[in-house]
Amino acid sequence: MKKRLSAAIGLLIALTGGLFYFGPKTVYARELTEDQRVIDFEDRKEGAQVLSGKYEDCNFGNMGWNTGEAGGSVKLWADSLTRDGQVNKIAIPYGNIFRGFSASCSESATIEVISGSESNTFKIGSEEKEYTTDFVLNNMAVYLVIRCEDGVSDVKIDNLVLEETDMSKMNISEGKPVTTSGDCERPASNGNDGNYQTMWVHNGGGANKWWQVDLEDQYVLTDYEITFEKEESNPWKYKIEASSDGEHFDVLADKTQNEETAKIQKGTMDAGTEYRYVRVTITGLPGESYWCAFAEFKVFTENMMTNVALGKETAQSDGNNSASLGVDGDMNTFAGNSPSFPYWWTVDLGKSYQVKKVEIEWEDLYDGETNLAEDWKYKIEYSADGGSTWKEVADYTSQTPYTDPVTSVLQSKECDIECNTLKVTITDKPSQRPLAWAAIPEFRAFAVDTDPVVPEEPGQNINIDTAYGQPVRASSSADGFAASNTTDYMENTTWKPADTKEAAYLQVNLDRAYRIRNHTVDFASSPEAYKLFVSSDGKKWIELADITAQNAGKKHSVKETEAQYVKFEFPNPSDALEIKEIHFDALDAGHADGRKILVLAPHEDDEMLMAGGIMKRALEVGEDVRVLLATNGDYNGKSTGEGRIVEAVNALDKIGLSKENILFLGYADTGGLGGAQTYQDSFLYKLYTGGDEEVFKSRWNNEYTYGNSQVKQDYHYEKWGEHAAYTRANFLNDLQTAISEYCPTDIYVPSRYDMHFDHTYLGMFAIEAIQNIQKQKPDYNPILHESIIHSCAGDNNWPIVNSDAQGILALNMPEGLEKLTMFKWDERENVNVPYSMRQTPFAFNLKDQALRLYTSQYYGYIGSFAKVNEIFWPRDFSSIAKKATVTASSQQQNSDKKIDQSAVKAVDGIRDGYASGLPHGHTRYPHAEWVTAQETTGAWINLEFEKVEKISKVLLYDRPNSKDQILDGKLVFDDGSEVEVGKLPNNGRPLEVQVDKESRNVRFVVTSVSESTENVGLAEIEIY
Repeated sequence: MKKRLSAAIGLLIALTGGLFYFGPKTVYARELTEDQRVIDFEDRKEGAQVLSGKYEDCNFGNMGWNTGEAGGSVKLWADSLTRDGQVNKIAIPYGNIFRGFSASCSESATIEVISGSESNTFKIGSEEKEYTTDFVLNNMAVYLVIRCEDGVSDVKIDNLVLEETDMSKMNISEGKPVTTSGDCERPASNGNDGNYQTMWVHNGGGANKWWQVDLEDQYVLTDYEITFEKEESNPWKYKIEASSDGEHFDVLADKTQNEETAKIQKGTMDAGTEYRYVRVTITGLPGESYWCAFAEFKVFTENMMTNVALGKETAQSDGNNSASLGVDGDMNTFAGNSPSFPYWWTVDLGKSYQVKKVEIEWEDLYDGETNLAEDWKYKIEYSADGGSTWKEVADYTSQTPYTDPVTSVLQSKECDIECNTLKVTITDKPSQRPLAWAAIPEFRAFAVDTDPVVPEEPGQNINIDTAYGQPVRASSSADGFAASNTTDYMENTTWKPADTKEAAYLQVNLDRAYRIRNHTVDFASSPEAYKLFVSSDGKKWIELADITAQNAGKKHSVKETEAQYVKFEFPNPSDALEIKEIHFDALDAGHADGRKILVLAPHEDDEMLMAGGIMKRALEVGEDVRVLLATNGDYNGKSTGEGRIVEAVNALDKIGLSKENILFLGYADTGGLGGAQTYQDSFLYKLYTGGDEEVFKSRWNNEYTYGNSQVKQDYHYEKWGEHAAYTRANFLNDLQTAISEYCPTDIYVPSRYDMHFDHTYLGMFAIEAIQNIQKQKPDYNPILHESIIHSCAGDNNWPIVNSDAQGILALNMPEGLEKLTMFKWDERENVNVPYSMRQTPFAFNLKDQALRLYTSQYYGYIGSFAKVNEIFWPRDFSSIAKKATVTASSQQQNSDKKIDQSAVKAVDGIRDGYASGLPHGHTRYPHAEWVTAQETTGAWINLEFEKVEKISKVLLYDRPNSKDQILDGKLVFDDGSEVEVGKLPNNGRPLEVQVDKESRNVRFVVTSVSESTENVGLAEIEIY
């Protein structure tokens, strides 16, 4: 998206301090031209009502827009869903420009109007005013980004102005060679570069300076358009001449006595003959200090050229986004989004055309304030036989002329080819974007079309279905018909109750309170009667709806009601009852729980990937948030580490977290993801399994913590005035001190099932730090929310890469999760992100916007974490087992921490041990379990407390490998009583044993094992 900037002419700034303002204007009494029309909503006077679907040839989408009486007339407004730049879309008819609107609000607001690569921002006040855009391009997708502290719905909009454009004309001057009468303060090429933010400025004062374009062929000229920097009270004066040979010129438009003051001026040229050269001579200036200049000059031919690729059939080699998005007329959506190079994409024009120009408009990306060049490597080919044979139009695979950030966005090639199919092959990414994926925002092909197809743009598609992606409880479920199928948005999955003799139900327990708006049930069978209940505590239920079978299957609105639990009950289910999906739209109730949140991230970007929504929502309701970054992500050197610190500060600032609440521990990143690296390359793995005072080095031989002196120093330096050596003791002390001083109620960290060992071992360090803190602060019991960023399914398979065509998705279960780990999908904590992070297109999604600020890291995989939800597996630290003195019948103690399997490891807080099966030879955690010295039946472990403890339950975790399994055992207490425990799950999942005892000792004795068992033991024992 191009940025609107104020421009200065020549030395005028230095001489007078003045600025010419280039941008939209505000007017107070609109006079419509003959090609403009107004949409005023006055025929919708029936009170407040939703505006959806088609209205006055515009498409307002599925929901989110409303109309009703306000201030004496009917106004348009949007639902208040977020205060963080809420985007609402209006799809306008083809061949129109969104020219303006009127608006007002209670106090103040801003509306940014975005149309393709153009944008205008307007300040809205309490007085209704009319606002006019300066757009020159016709784009059907118009986005209004509204910001208002009183809520988006406080902004009332009226009188939408659409301006019809002549789609039969073709600008033949853009990008053509230019010359001028003398030196230029700003390049002559700015005058026909298609960018209205750049200007041609002649060097020096005075009039009678000329600018000339070579059209490179002879054309019959029909119209011109010249854009100056702004409207002037004293008009520019000029003349337009044309020549066929560059020497003899005819005057086609004489404006030497011009009285028109508009910024954009248009006219016709009744030439009748063909010309190649067109010259603009400035004969009069608006003021003495002005220099000869203009922003853009266009000249049009009588040939009726249109974009014949728009809306046509497409295909591609691969990609997460639909190929059709490359010709949908919307610059905010992309075809492809593929990590594979070369990537090819084709468009079938449907019939043969004489194509005169092809062009690609790329995404205009910035790294902070630095505009990045879109110097993609690609070629364009054409075919006249449907793709059997190809010929070249342009080849930029080895070298491209588009290295300038400003002019590289729109890349075009003049041609004269007869074809019915066009092909783009992208062979490499831009030089400044090493992680970019192949994508085509918009491709165009211009030709004469005597029978054009008029394309249509869909309206906005808002999704606030809070059921989507949620875990679901059911009264019962038939085999293969899980309750979770009703919130997965999958066509081929359904739920059926196993028992239909009594009422059946589906229940969703939400992460927080929401305001329920409506509900729907999608039936795979014939619709059946159901009731909707809600509850704030899961105990007392309120009936919101009683739906008959005749009305089931439709969307039903309810009185907006606050709830955290939602239940769909089918009171008389038939044997055929089968449900596809349940839905309910809801908005966050906005309650704060007084939490203090700490996000622990191994590298700069992990905090946003796993918990961007957690942080944003907490900040919205006034809860405390801090982020701790363990390493500087400096795998590629110190400068990379310092740069990633800047990226993290910028990204977290985007969601509202100041750098004062960010802690950089400043340790090294030496790899550890597996694959090309090994897990054991992980720096945090080395620290965790190393000696307390053993000093480790980074890949570039650094041994001390560091930060970025220009942004923020490392935590150890900030606290103690010196950098810390890279040792286990220092890292644990830094982490432990940071947690202890803040005492967060909720800590978010990657889990032991994250396939990057830096992620894994930061989680293990966190567990160790919390248990150490509890020795000094026994009442401290935070909730640890464990997440997954790099899953056992592999980064290429999870999460699903985003696509504007399919809308925002929910995180799904990674393949192999329940088979290869001890996590259960239905036990996850499913947290909905704030609406600002649910918005689409993704160009307007706050989480995606924040992730893009990690400029050295962003690519499709990183962006794929912008989902409707974030998932965790929570646990607390109330087990008293860690307070006990632990002894055992035997143990495999070792001075090497990597393989130490002492008895005390059964109370280390890590619910895991050795097991195989994860990718790249990942063997889980042999150092986290107690293992006997080749004992089986008769082995025991004893926990002795300092005093008699009241014990209600014991959780036993067997060793997670499949070979060693406890088939039976008993718990023995001080009074001699015993509790039989039975068989422990063979995958390390816990067995909960209710005991209700008072005892100073708890002894677990193994009484039976499997035939394959060689070394019995426990991954963990917990006592509550």
